[in-house]
Amino acid sequence: MKREIIKIVLAGVAVFSLPVGCNSKPSEPRVKGKLVRILAVSRNNPAELAAATSVEAARVNYDYRLKVLKSYYYKVGNMDKYNWARDEADNLKTAQTFQWEGLPKIEPPQGESLENADERLLVEYALSARKTYVNAVAELAEFYDRTAPGSYKALRIRNMQMRLFPERTYMYFFDAEIPRKELKPVEVVPEADALYAKALKLHNSGKGLLRTFITTDYNKQRQALIHFRRLVNRWPNSTKVALAAY
Repeated sequence: MKREIIKIVLAGVAVFSLPVGCNSKPSEPRVKGKLVRILAVSRNNPAELAAATSVEAARVNYDYRLKVLKSYYYKVGNMDKYNWARDEADNLKTAQTFQWEGLPKIEPPQGESLENADERLLVEYALSARKTYVNAVAELAEFYDRTAPGSYKALRIRNMQMRLFPERTYMYFFDAEIPRKELKPVEVVPEADALYAKALKLHNSGKGLLRTFITTDYNKQRQALIHFRRLVNRWPNSTKVALAAY
């Protein structure tokens, strides 16, 4: 399949490509054409060390919580949700393609028994771990943007954010994402209407001329999905909520 490639060059140091029309992750920035597999943290910089350690600790815990959730769904035979947890774990694994150097060793939590496990509690653990990880990565990205704008580290962490696709994360309970039955879509909310129009325009333009996977711009589709989900969560009584959820 022929792909259009958008190349982004920043600070004369790194280049990464964002494929348009294919549902693949953006490639990592490189230095002189080479991909860096090790990202070193200076132990003489306490702020950087703390921020990077928070990211790695959050990643390890997030990965562990998804493994526990995956094991639970395999045990009870819910293969749909098992696949969700597996896909989310793969999404996390492929978001970061480097190893940290200079961080203290971080071990995952101790294994826990799945005997009489509470699904909702396991899901809450996983969602909390995800939120902690996403926030930690955002804080590290902001730290590098503030202290070393345009640097390779700043580019690499922003790229890692882009590689964690939000549509490959799951709520596992539909009522956690779709409004409860007692909520009625009866309010005309101008902000919700505007967000719906923006999301719909992105969704339609992302289909391309042929409206097939060949011309689909997955970056636009991802952005549209984010807007639709935001509308559902923020304005559950809006008259546009049913369309957004659909």
